[in-house]
Amino acid sequence: GLSRGRALAWYVVRLALVGAAGATLLMTGEPARTFAQWRADELPVHREAGRWLKDHVAPGSLLATGNAGVLPYESGLPTLDMYGLCDRHIAMRVMPRMGLGPAGHEKGDGKYVLDRKPAIILVMRARFSDKPLRLEEIEGLRFSVGETELFNDPRFLADYELVSQRLPGFYFNYFKRRAS
Repeated sequence: GLSRGRALAWYVVRLALVGAAGATLLMTGEPARTFAQWRADELPVHREAGRWLKDHVAPGSLLATGNAGVLPYESGLPTLDMYGLCDRHIAMRVMPRMGLGPAGHEKGDGKYVLDRKPAIILVMRARFSDKPLRLEEIEGLRFSVGETELFNDPRFLADYELVSQRLPGFYFNYFKRRAS
């Protein structure tokens, strides 16, 4: 077997590894719990907005959003994932600065989104608010390359109008395609 000195050294190494793993869990555990709680708190808002879409947007109309999740599920609308997780075209787009932005939110293609002519476009950080948002405020809340490309394309504001719909406890802000 191991000498007493080596056994003690091996014990100290194992203890240090367990301690490091425990410290890592503690450091990453709280942010994960905080994020999970935030998501749980937001769930009723997403459900309410998704159900409102189901009741007020024609079935089969295309919804374009990043961070899709509950909204498409509750609305039943076909959805264009503007971050590319569920869209092959966006997923395959080469992004020159990939890896420098927020993970999972670095891909997009504003031109492609507008070419698809969705009935509703959602800007992620502006979807829900405690007051109606102005266009300038929403432009300042752009989060992704795709959202920036939307605002830089003259078709966006020519073809879409901002709507702030009052729902129980919040405003649902979205861009609705103008009638052709």
